[in-house]
Amino acid sequence: MAGPQRPLHEMRDYIRTFSLDTLPHGNQGYQRVLLQLVGHIGSGKSALINSCKCVLDDGEFIMYAKATDAPGAVTSSRTAYELTPTISIVDNRPVIIMMKMEMAEVYAQLGNFRPLNGPVNKNWTFYDYMTTLEETELNPNYTDLIVPVLVDDTRFHFGSEQEEIQTFLRECKLMTGFIPIVVITNKGSRNTSEVRNKFIAMGAEQVIPVEIYTTENRERTRGKDTDILIFLYNALQDVAYYMSQQRDLRRERLERKKFLLKYMHDVEIEKKVQEALRKAEINRKEKR
Repeated sequence: MAGPQRPLHEMRDYIRTFSLDTLPHGNQGYQRVLLQLVGHIGSGKSALINSCKCVLDDGEFIMYAKATDAPGAVTSSRTAYELTPTISIVDNRPVIIMMKMEMAEVYAQLGNFRPLNGPVNKNWTFYDYMTTLEETELNPNYTDLIVPVLVDDTRFHFGSEQEEIQTFLRECKLMTGFIPIVVITNKGSRNTSEVRNKFIAMGAEQVIPVEIYTTENRERTRGKDTDILIFLYNALQDVAYYMSQQRDLRRERLERKKFLLKYMHDVEIEKKVQEALRKAEINRKEKR
């Protein structure tokens, strides 16, 4: 659920001046908040980034992140866009299907085991995964606090993937300490309420419908600005709550690494079982 609707200038000022240093326990070693976006092709991730930049800058709409529905021209790298000195929002290669191999890259990013502003991997092998995890120990990232954001525009609403979404929400909590915020980027759709209720039923705690700015619809309105600010404000409220407890960054990173190793091991075992079943079926047919 969206939080209390404060005046626009108060929310904007809070977001612009938000600092981890001023929290009750200080920054505890964190230096930056990353709002990590996850979503299907055309879900509105890039447009959401552009809208956040526009509203926080309180100026004209500029297309910083390329927004397109064309499968051949979507984001192919994990790219960070600075909103404030403390907050960045991160675009990513879109999720095609929420299968385990597809999600391996997502979890590696959410665990701070993949660098920003570099290409993403969509064809993990167990060796790739192990190598990546070991290489990150040369320069481990303890300073980025990642808040996962699941983006949907009601056209997809993960209709056939409800079980996968439930798993993703649960595993995100294990990986990051946060249940993903769900942002619905097509607030005016007639099935927005239905989609919102489905996400809540799957375990989401915050489902925030917004109307985003685009190159075709860039005229600033109070309603759209309010939507975007509520999303950012609530994300930072989650951060403040998370940081209200004492954190052990190194211990938490170790737990994330354990999760990733087990996750990829299970994926590899499942892959081998499926391959064995496939070969057995081929042999059975050949013996007929």
